Formats: sequence, structure tokens, C-alpha cells
Amino acid sequence: MHFLGQVYSWRLSQLLGLECRDNDPKSVPLFSAYLSKLKELDLVDFNQLELITLELLLNNPGVRSHLASRFPWIFVDEYQDTNTAQALILKSLVRAGDVRLFVIGDPDQAIYGFRGADVGNFHRFQEDFPGAQVVRLTINYRSTQTILDAASSVMGKAEALESVSSLSGSLLLAPCSTEAEEAEMVVETIERMMGGISHFSVDSGRTNGAEEPLSFGDFAVLTRLNTQAEALEEALARRGIPTVRSGQQPITEKFPVNILWRFLQTRVWPQNSLYRDAYMKLLEEYELAPSPLVFRIPTKEGRVEEWVDRVISSHFLNKERNEEQTEILERFRTMVRHFKGSLLEFLGALSLERGIDHRYLLGDRVAIMTIHAAKGLEWEVVFVTGCENGLLPCTLYGARDEEEEKRLFYVALTRARRRLILSWARRRNLNGRLLQLSSSPYLDAIPDKLKKRLERGEWKPKPKAHQQLALF
Repeated sequence: MHFLGQVYSWRLSQLLGLECRDNDPKSVPLFSAYLSKLKELDLVDFNQLELITLELLLNNPGVRSHLASRFPWIFVDEYQDTNTAQALILKSLVRAGDVRLFVIGDPDQAIYGFRGADVGNFHRFQEDFPGAQVVRLTINYRSTQTILDAASSVMGKAEALESVSSLSGSLLLAPCSTEAEEAEMVVETIERMMGGISHFSVDSGRTNGAEEPLSFGDFAVLTRLNTQAEALEEALARRGIPTVRSGQQPITEKFPVNILWRFLQTRVWPQNSLYRDAYMKLLEEYELAPSPLVFRIPTKEGRVEEWVDRVISSHFLNKERNEEQTEILERFRTMVRHFKGSLLEFLGALSLERGIDHRYLLGDRVAIMTIHAAKGLEWEVVFVTGCENGLLPCTLYGARDEEEEKRLFYVALTRARRRLILSWARRRNLNGRLLQLSSSPYLDAIPDKLKKRLERGEWKPKPKAHQQLALF
């Protein structure tokens, strides 16, 4: 368990009057020092937001009653991903008044155990909330029956969800020699499907002739680990195929926005030495000397867009930058333009930014992301790469929850609406290690009648004389 998880576990045990057996008692002074430092800096981490709320509800009947009357209906999505504190918060509110609780979830998609989520909350729901009515949803409006049958087989279920899709056809398996060959397979298959969906469909065994044309935004390439994405991103870029990738640095950590981010924090919370030191360190790193007037700009004057423009000018960040830095600054300006709240609210929203602007997914780009990041999203065609025993399930970095790894693969399969391509590499360079892995055991769990090998001839690179021009 990582440090913040240990602090969370210890503090939750304190609130509930329980003994915390997960942590070494010698660590308790460190946990206390961490929480004291947060308080000194007027900060809370995300775990503490939940625990402070829970403490408030447990110790203040008046607050419980007030909030219960304020929220007569509570809706919770993805209930299988709730943690202990979240479940206790809900129970406190429901028992405090006439609150109607509605939750929805799928235990087969519980994939956040590593972040403290407890799928047991889902299974204990009727016990935690006596009298609850359960409605089972058995119709799937996204994937083909073949995809649903395959996903069900991996989970070891006798019956699959029922699809409303009229499309059919086999899952495609693509064994590759290396990760570079796997990336080339992805590129060639996308180009082929973009250029001639009907020909590809006949080859892959699709039986229904009514399939819509595809665009780049209809494709996703999923990986188990972020590091797998590099070869894929490079291969797609070489062919001019636009992409959007998850797991990248948040915009607040990229120059020149990192300067603006730290300055804004310093101006809004001048008493916080952590923000001030981080800002001064960045100025030194990038050899910047902002105009002294920047510290005289009133933080409560004008719209956020006008205020940020003045800060950009005062830091001389408008001068010519390379293409990437210019794009980052323009993306930041766009975020500011579309924001309707106060500067304080803008900083709060910006702090939640985690490296992928989901509005990009609405554009015409191939999505490259981890399976975890793809949760809740869907595409017409999905490549699940790295289907190797060691990556799926992931055992390269120590023991993992086997059931959660299986559920993660289930999530990957069920991101696809029409087509699903599963690939693996016999040899893979990963973080400087040369791995020689067999295919994932999850592939063996899929009945042969549902899968078909993607023959090499279907995606082998074309000879140079007949090379297809880059799409952009």
C-alpha cells in the first residue's frame, strides 16, 4: 500500500474506533506529521476530503439531518468502485432522514481496488440498506453479441448479456513478433479499415453487409501500462494519423502553463509557502524575470480570462515559443475562455486536470490509453494490445488481485461496439527489460468459434512502390 493509502487507512480506523492492522505502528508519527503539515498549509488531499466529511457526519447529528433534508434523492453511479468511507457517508445520510438512494453499478467492472475501492460494497448493498429493490439489467446497447459472449467467457459466466446489435463477426487475434510489429499491425489495420471497410469485413468474417464508414475518432488502442503507448504513438504519427493519449503530464506541469499555475496559486493563497517556493523555483529553472507589476494585479478584478491574459503578458510568455509550447498555451487559453466561474473556482477545476482533455475525444483522433483510463468510454473499433501473460494479467511488478485483473480485461473487451482486435508480442522491450512472454490465458478462455486469426497478409506493410500516402 502506498503512503497516502496508509494514511487513509490509519485515519479511517481512528474515526471508527478500530485498530489499524495494515500499518506498522512505527509509521504513526509520520502519518501525524503529514496531516499536521497539511493543516499548516491550509491543504487537504483527496482522501482527507472524504474523511473530514465522514467525521463531520458521524459526530454532528444536526449536520446529518440538515444534509439529509437538503438531498432527498441521492444517485450514485459506478457503485462497485466506492470505498469504505464513501459507503459510510451514504449510510449516514440515508439513516438520518427520508433519503431515497439510487445506485447503479456492475461488479464485473470493479477495477479500482488498488485505489481503495471495495467491490464488497456492491455485494453488501441490500444488507447495508435493508428493503432495497434490485433491478437487474440484462440488455446491452453497445457491443455485438460476439463481443459479449467472449467477455462473458473470460468471466466464467454461463450466460452473457443480450445484445441489440445486428452486427456479427469474429474477434480478431493478431500474434506479433515484437512491439514494433504490433504497432505496425495497428497502423495497417486502421488504414485498411478506413480505406475499405467492406473488404476488411468480408475477410474478418462479418456476415451483415450494413456497416457504417469509420473515421479516426472511431478507433481506440488500449494498453495495460502507460509505457506500452510509446511505440504505438510513434507508429501512428509516422503515418500522419492524429492521436490523443492518456497518461500524459497534466497541462499544469507543462511549460509555460506550469509558470502560470504556480503564480495563480501564489496570488490566491499568498500565505502558503509551498506554492511560493514552487513558483520561485520555476522562475529560476526557466530563467524568467516577470514584470514587478504582475504582483499588483488585483485577484478579484475583472473576468478570469482578462486576469489570466494580464498575467501571461507580465511573464512575457506571449513571445515566440516552439510549436508544442504554443499549442499548450493556446489550449490553456481555451480552457480559460470557456470557464464561467471565479478565479478560485477555476483553480479548483484546474487542479482536477489529469493529462487528457476528454473534449479531444470528441475530435477525429485515434485514442491511445490505458484500460483504466478507457473505463466508461466506447468506440466502434478497439485494439487491446499486449495480451500477454505478464501484462494481462499484470504480474511483472509483483502479485496482483487475479480477479481484478480478469475484470480489467472484461472492461477492455466491452469498450468495443463493432470490432475487437486482440494482439500480443512474443518479445517486448518494456522499461529497458526484454520480455519473452506467452499469450494471455484470457485468450484461451474465449471459445474458438468466437475468434479468428488476423492473417499476416491482411496487414503486412505494403511495398514502397505502392506505399499509401500519409493520411495527413
